[in-house]
Amino acid sequence: MTLQSDPARVAAGLSADLSADLSAPTDLADHPDHTDHADLTVLTDDDLAPALSGHAWRELPLVVVLAGAAAGLVVVALHHFRWGNLILGGSLLLAAFMRLVLPTRQAGLLAIRSRFTDVLTMLALGGSLMFVTVLTRT
Repeated sequence: MTLQSDPARVAAGLSADLSADLSAPTDLADHPDHTDHADLTVLTDDDLAPALSGHAWRELPLVVVLAGAAAGLVVVALHHFRWGNLILGGSLLLAAFMRLVLPTRQAGLLAIRSRFTDVLTMLALGGSLMFVTVLTRT
């Protein structure tokens, strides 16, 4: 459908063809992309609760590690540098241990790369933080 540049049609506003197309009733059921959604099932909160609770339990190792890290930061903020950093390092070592012993599906967001890389990285970071903390004088 193209608009023609006839001055009489331009002065009238719309072409006769265009106004006829706009006034024609459309039936969505005849449209090629139309699908009948009567077979779809509506999920309620009760249907989603078991799936969400299973997903939440999968992230428990990360929550434990983050709680340990937060506790370490609070202890550092309370001017106990050595104890706070030991808690932070211990939290990283705990994360490495959990990543080592838990299956990948249960490790949740602790599983970022391969098991070997994750464990080695967290062991190196946690161990070096604890080592430097012990060597540092207050």
